[in-house]
Amino acid sequence: MFTHNLIESSLPSLSTRLLRNKRHYLVNGGLYPSVTTVIGHRKADFFAEWRKTVTPEEAAYGANRGTWLHTTVEKYLRNDDDIFVHRKSEVISEVIGKRLFNQVKPFLDEHIGVIRAIEPALYSDVLTMAGRTDLVAEYKGPLSIVDFKTSKTKKRVDWLEDYFLQVTAYSIMWTELTKIPIKQGVVLITAEDNTCEEHIVNTEDYEERLAEVILEYFHDVHGAQLKALV
Repeated sequence: MFTHNLIESSLPSLSTRLLRNKRHYLVNGGLYPSVTTVIGHRKADFFAEWRKTVTPEEAAYGANRGTWLHTTVEKYLRNDDDIFVHRKSEVISEVIGKRLFNQVKPFLDEHIGVIRAIEPALYSDVLTMAGRTDLVAEYKGPLSIVDFKTSKTKKRVDWLEDYFLQVTAYSIMWTELTKIPIKQGVVLITAEDNTCEEHIVNTEDYEERLAEVILEYFHDVHGAQLKALV
């Protein structure tokens, strides 16, 4: 059983909108781009080309795999009795889903301490971004932003910068909204090749890079809008 000291009720409840086919959050009457929209902007062309090479079913597979894992982990962290949720409409099989969960489960059992929020919506007026992180909890002691990922195979560390930037953004948002500082980010990647990776980062080490990525995004997006008006 996990210990909860939740502050979710004091956090915002944000609705989403699509703007230029990208997810944005309605914040105080304005629209903030999602964390994944901003950080993934640099690779938008790459993924657009990738989608041309796969079937719609193949493209949907990764998203369904992630949804299955996140739903199961959330129920487990909330101490629900029946944690396995599977719908026939989902691409991923229940066998694969359960294996992915069982690989990450020991990390949860051994290292998760007091849980402060599960799937909270967060935003930052400083970063002008918003999003929803997987978990805010003690992990091996320090309060952390914990993010769960799925993959086909084990990933090289030099491919993970976007994940580290995501947990950095959420740590800044959490600190800004709650005044409770977080400086540790945890990324757990459970893969179909029977591996589960744990990556723990000091989010302060990625703040400068995050600022560069945010500036690049707004320069590209708003620069294009300004050119269209000329």
